[in-house]
Amino acid sequence: RQAIEAQTPQVTYIVGLRNENVSTLENKYGVQIKVVHGIERRGESAMSRIIVDGFAAKRVNEAVYEIHSQLYLVRTPQQVQVKRESIGKVIGRSGERIKEIQQVSGVTSTIDQRYDPCLVEIKGNPTSILAAIDLINASIEGRYASTLNRYSQSSLNQAALTDPYKEIDRNWLPARDEKGQVYWYNPVSGKTQWNNPFLSS
Repeated sequence: RQAIEAQTPQVTYIVGLRNENVSTLENKYGVQIKVVHGIERRGESAMSRIIVDGFAAKRVNEAVYEIHSQLYLVRTPQQVQVKRESIGKVIGRSGERIKEIQQVSGVTSTIDQRYDPCLVEIKGNPTSILAAIDLINASIEGRYASTLNRYSQSSLNQAALTDPYKEIDRNWLPARDEKGQVYWYNPVSGKTQWNNPFLSS
């Protein structure tokens, strides 16, 4: 048995609508998952505990690893590293680009340019954070206009009310290459890719 504690909004997002994500993980790894809300921690926001139990330690560990990976995606705040030479593409003229990213995704953000790479800190709900990160990366990679067309405030709000993983292969996990760049790999299919599969249109 293993237990994972995280902020309640993050855990709620991982659990999914009508516990569909939990059921999927239980079937996938042959484990039992229990979620306990209302864990008290002095000085911290609402916390919840995810308890993973099973007869096979390896399968429990695999389930816990996937849960940690999903929690990593939805933690708040998150920091995105942007090379100093590219930070202008994220900020835009007179800050217009970053303001648009905040408006479309629904996040708040601050940019620390004292270091190279610069740090963009993002706060918001899980759906909004993932959208903001996608828009920031798109700004750097020159695909901002097409990516922006995929998002609107109404569609993001609707996504927050549904299971964001319902139509997505849940086997994708984040990793980093030798340069620290985040990529995605699928241990079941053996595929790897740069684009976040949980943000696919």
